[in-house]
Amino acid sequence: MKSSLRWVFVLGSFGALTACESAEEGSAGGSDGGSTASIGASGGTSTGGPGTTTGGTTNTGDNVASSMGGGSSGTGDGTGGTSGGGVSGGSTGSEGGSGGPDIDPVPPEPTVGCGGDTNPGSGAFTINVNGTDRYYRIDIPANYDSNTEYKLVFVFHGLGGTADGTADGFNGFYKYQGLLDQADDDAIFVAGQGLASSSGGAGWDNDGDIDFITQALEDIRTGYCIDNARIFVSGGSFGGIMSNRVGCAMGDDIRAIAPVMGNGPDTTWATKNDADEWVCSKYGEASCTGDVAAWVTHGRADPTVAFCLGEWTLEHWLEQNGCSDSSTANGVGECVEYSGCATGYPVVWCPTDLAHSSPDYAPAEIWKFFSRF
Repeated sequence: MKSSLRWVFVLGSFGALTACESAEEGSAGGSDGGSTASIGASGGTSTGGPGTTTGGTTNTGDNVASSMGGGSSGTGDGTGGTSGGGVSGGSTGSEGGSGGPDIDPVPPEPTVGCGGDTNPGSGAFTINVNGTDRYYRIDIPANYDSNTEYKLVFVFHGLGGTADGTADGFNGFYKYQGLLDQADDDAIFVAGQGLASSSGGAGWDNDGDIDFITQALEDIRTGYCIDNARIFVSGGSFGGIMSNRVGCAMGDDIRAIAPVMGNGPDTTWATKNDADEWVCSKYGEASCTGDVAAWVTHGRADPTVAFCLGEWTLEHWLEQNGCSDSSTANGVGECVEYSGCATGYPVVWCPTDLAHSSPDYAPAEIWKFFSRF
C-alpha cells in the first residue's frame, strides 16, 4: 500500500508503540519507512520503517505519530501516524448492568497447584520461551492457602517499563497499577517483562510474547492454586495494547480485560490532518478466541494514542461480545455499560477528558469489574 506517511513513534513514561507484533501471524508492515506500522488482525503484526530515538521521542521525517505508552507526543509539519493492533482475545459480551456478579455456570477443575502442603511464596522467575529467557514477578496474598482458589491478574507495563517497576509501584505505592491494594488478599498478581521493542524500549511487540504469557500461565497453574474461571488482564499504554492482544489470543483462558489508554486488537491507525486533528482508520479485524468481558478507558486529549483508536477498541469488543448500541451510565465519571451483550460478558466504556493518563477511579472500578466474575 502506497503512502506518503513516514514512521514516527512517540514515547514517554508509559511508552508504547502504536504497532504491536503478536506471537503468531504477522501482517504487512511499513516498507522503507514510507507507510505506517500495522498490527496484525489475526494474531500478529509487523512493524515497519526505521526511526531514530532521542530523549524518549522517536522522530523520522516530518510526521506526527501517536504511540502506545508514553505521556508525550511528537509534533511536526506533516501528517502523523499511529497504528494499533495486535492479537486480542475474542469474546461474547454480557448484558452488563450494575447488578450482581456475572458467574460462570460450571466452574473449571482446580489447578494442579491446589492442595499442596507448602507455600510457594512470592518471587521472581525466569523461563525459557522459544530459546529466549523471559522474566516475571509474582505476588501472592499474605494469607495464601493452597486449598483456596485465587483470582489471577496479569498486569503489563508500558513502553520502557519493567516487571519490577509494575510490581513494586512508585515508592511502594500503586503496586500493579493500583490493583494490588484493591484485591484485599483475594488474588495472585503477575507482572511480565517485555523485551526490547522496535521503538527502543522494553515493550510488547515481539514474536513470542503470547507464548511467554501462555507458558507463564501454565507454570503458575502448576505451582499455585488458581481459579481457572477468574484470570484477568490489565495494563496501561503499551500494556493496554498487550491486554487487548492477550485477551484476543488467549480468550479461552482469560475471563476479562481492562485496557487503559491502549489500542487494538484490530488493525487500526491514526493520522493528523491539515487541521491537526486525528483521523482514525481500520483496515483489518482481529480474529479472536473465546469469550472476554472488557472494561475500557481512554482520554480525549491523549496526544500519544489517539482517542479514536480507543473508540475502535471499544467497537471491537462491542461487536465481539454481541452488544447493542444502547448504554446506561453507571454513576462513575462518564462510564457507561452497554446493553445486549452475551450473558456474563459485559463491556464498560469510560471515556475521559484526560491526556495520556489513567483516571483516578480506574483501580477501584477495574477491580469492581473483575469482582463481578
